[in-house]
Amino acid sequence: PKINGMQLCRQLREAGHRIPILMLTARDTNTDKVAGLDAGADATILNPMSSQ
Repeated sequence: PKINGMQLCRQLREAGHRIPILMLTARDTNTDKVAGLDAGADATILNPMSSQ
């Protein structure tokens, strides 16, 4: 991919798109959640899958 999910979210919002955006993430820190919301996501959801 040329951009990550946060960048895509930010670009969609800057272009005026108001579609609901849910971020699925493996990172469960408040900092990561806030970053997703700041990028324009409507919610962040913790990915319950493990890499093992």
